[in-house]
Amino acid sequence: MFALSIPALLIITILASWGKAVLGGYYATRVPDAARFRWLFGLIQSVFCGLAITVLLALSGGLGTVSVTTVILGVILGLANIITLVTNLAALERGPFSYTTVLISLSAVIPALCGPFFGETVTPVQYAGVALMIVCLFLSPERKTDENKKASLGWLALCGISAVSNGALGVTQKIHQNSAYKSEMAALLIVAFAVASVFSAVMMAVE
Repeated sequence: MFALSIPALLIITILASWGKAVLGGYYATRVPDAARFRWLFGLIQSVFCGLAITVLLALSGGLGTVSVTTVILGVILGLANIITLVTNLAALERGPFSYTTVLISLSAVIPALCGPFFGETVTPVQYAGVALMIVCLFLSPERKTDENKKASLGWLALCGISAVSNGALGVTQKIHQNSAYKSEMAALLIVAFAVASVFSAVMMAVE
């Protein structure tokens, strides 16, 4: 795989996260409220990401070896990814955009708090960051488009599921990167997106 500098990775991550949030919000407010359309969105995203990783692999020398551990973690990662996406879209359809976004963003707390299990130290700055994220929840403005979308137990449950599964993404990647198979990150992502694509297609057929 290509080796990118940390600033470049940060810029790409921020732009990708912003684009995903904007596109997901637009999709949730413009596309008919039907489960199969959410699975379609997940299928499109998974196929696109899988193809992008495959192209990068082709340009950087191929896949290499793939262990059983990587395949198993890839399956978990793929399921967590698609569940995060679909429940996120469902929550955006039912509840306020601003509160939904902040609540699901709290998922970053999960891999951070799991850090000690991987030999990492949770610093005071990280605790302060968690506190600030919670404060942001109460400061989030309600948009005009949110006027007809009120908080409910169903909406809160969807936010909770999306947040937990999103946190599981980070934990799964930590497990893989702390294993003897950390060099198989590309294979992990390909398996994950393949599983997410197949799962989305199956769910579309069922709905």
